[in-house]
Amino acid sequence: MGEVKWTPGEFARIAALPPGHPDRVQAEAEPAFEAWNRMREAFESSAGAPLTEAEMVAPRAELSARLQRELGIAPVSAGARARAAAPPRPERAGALDGLLGWLAAPAGRAALALGVVAIVAAGGWWLSSRPVAPPALRGADTSGVPVLAEPEVSGGRLVLSWTAAPGADAYRVVFYDAELAETARIDSVTSPRCELVAGALPRGLASGGRVTVEIVALAHGDPLSRSRPLQVTLP
Repeated sequence: MGEVKWTPGEFARIAALPPGHPDRVQAEAEPAFEAWNRMREAFESSAGAPLTEAEMVAPRAELSARLQRELGIAPVSAGARARAAAPPRPERAGALDGLLGWLAAPAGRAALALGVVAIVAAGGWWLSSRPVAPPALRGADTSGVPVLAEPEVSGGRLVLSWTAAPGADAYRVVFYDAELAETARIDSVTSPRCELVAGALPRGLASGGRVTVEIVALAHGDPLSRSRPLQVTLP
């Protein structure tokens, strides 16, 4: 995704302009603006019954955990949640009402939609793959990044293979769970191939489980480059 040309406030202003306004016509000529506008419209038109308070518990916990892990935001304490849920003090009620009214207006919803999309794009929210670190950690040629091939499955065996990385003398195979937390690893793999056998999986892995695997090329124990993650089903 290219550089964002509009701030949330400017995007909201242009989106609220009537059709045919010169500023809106100029903006709509930009493919990037059209893409942001379509995401805003999809956000505003999403249908479905509101979630109950009980149904919101798990999504809130998931959001808190992902924000803490991906963006470095500290989890909210029980005391802070209680303060946030308390009725607003009289001197703050007017400002709160004004903010809610602005968000209910078309311009406010446009800015809110853009803000949500920006958070999704910046934080990697709901992405199925782990954010990939820069391929070359020590100045290695980016063409030397190991590339994972589609796994070979045969009976109770799963074979992982990848392209060799120039300068690497070993590889590390790292496994992540659905929450993108490392659950297991295999070190000192000297060839670009690794075989997993049902009943003899590394500690932390379970047969039939769905995991994300990543290959780290090493030189004398130091990381050189990383593959893009790949999801596999364990034998």
